[in-house]
Formats: sequence, structure tokens, C-alpha cells
Amino acid sequence: MFMMCWNYCIPFFKGLFFLLSPLLLILSMFVLKRGVNQRRPALRQFAFLMIFVSFLKSFTLDIYMLRDKILCNDLLFSFACNGTGFKSLQILGLVLLAASSFVVFKIYLTFVKERKVVYHTAKKLKLRLLANIGLWMAVFLMLWLATPWVGYLTVGSVPKFFVQAPWGAYSIINAIVLGVCFWRYEDCVEHARAYGKKATKKVWTPKDTLWIAVFLLLITTAFFYASDDVLSKASH
Repeated sequence: MFMMCWNYCIPFFKGLFFLLSPLLLILSMFVLKRGVNQRRPALRQFAFLMIFVSFLKSFTLDIYMLRDKILCNDLLFSFACNGTGFKSLQILGLVLLAASSFVVFKIYLTFVKERKVVYHTAKKLKLRLLANIGLWMAVFLMLWLATPWVGYLTVGSVPKFFVQAPWGAYSIINAIVLGVCFWRYEDCVEHARAYGKKATKKVWTPKDTLWIAVFLLLITTAFFYASDDVLSKASH
């Protein structure tokens, strides 16, 4: 168990660490949207703080840690492998950080004043339909994961389709669909709260469906990460 975790869990969490910046940037968009919809200045400030932290990590820590893994293997950035070149790259990162921080601050000033918010109903945004689509996409991904294992454990062979097909791209598409669903959820949640229990129920039920789909997608993607390597060897 320890060796399996060493081979699969550690690389997975390393990849998750480098994905933290874009994930933080996406999350900040949702925090900003809720801060605008609920007219909460503190949430809007926190959203822009998250954007700044995302840029700070990308232009400082990520550049430093990815130097040997990516930059030195790329002809375009091969100069960064020597000391002088890497210092120049770090300076460039600081310049980009300062420039992006200035742009983010200018955008923040446009969100200081309250904005008029247009609320939408869950029915108008087809929230329930999109939530069900996201859930069934996650279920399909689970079946995709289980089918080759059933074949391997029963007849001893794995269909090449399940190894060659880009499950990662499908998983990303599923995540985008769920992201769109949550974005639309933010558009109608305040309307539901304003118009009583009947409207609230139409929003809360798709919300529960979305969180179930997110849980299934995360678990399935994690298992895919480990099983893909095993199935690739088994299919040869």
C-alpha cells in the first residue's frame, strides 16, 4: 500500500500543487460573482486577494520549482538552466507579477461600487437539466473506469479503446460542464432566496445533484490516474 501511494499519490498531489494557481483563479471568479450578487464588499475583496495569490504563486514559486522539469527541456527556455539565465527569468516573473497586480487593482476599482444585479430563475437557466447532464457524464466516466477492470479480471484482456481513448479530455469536459452549472447556479440562487420556499427548492435540488457529480468526478479521476498506468501495461 505504501509503495502504491509512493508511485501514484505523490505525483498526483504534485500535479495538484501546480494546478493550484489556475484552480484558485477559477474559484476567485465564483467568489467575485457571489460578492457582486449578494452586495458584499468583503467577498469581492477576498476574490481579488485570491487572484493576487494565484499570480504570486505562478510568477515566483512555480517558476522556481518548474525550472528543471520543464524549462530546461524546452529549447525556447533553455537559457534558464544556467545561473544568469535563471535570474533573468526570475526578474521577468517579478515584472509580470507587478504588471498583473496593477491590472488586477484597476479591475478591482471597477467593482468597489455596487452594481445592479439581474436575477434569473432556475427554469430559465435550465439548471436542473444541466445538473443532470453533469451527473450522468460523471456516471459514464465511472463505467468507463470499471469496464476494462471487469474485462481484465474475467477474461484477462483489456480492450485497447479504454487505454487509447483520451479519458483525461473527457474528464476536463465534464469539469467544464459542472463549472458552467455552478456559474448558472450563482445567477439564480439570490432569486430563489427572494421568492420563497418553492423557488428555493428548484435551486437546492440541482445544487445537491451538482455536488454529487463533483464528488464522483474527483474520485473517478483519481482512480483513473492510478489505473491508467496499470491498464496500459496489461493491454500490451
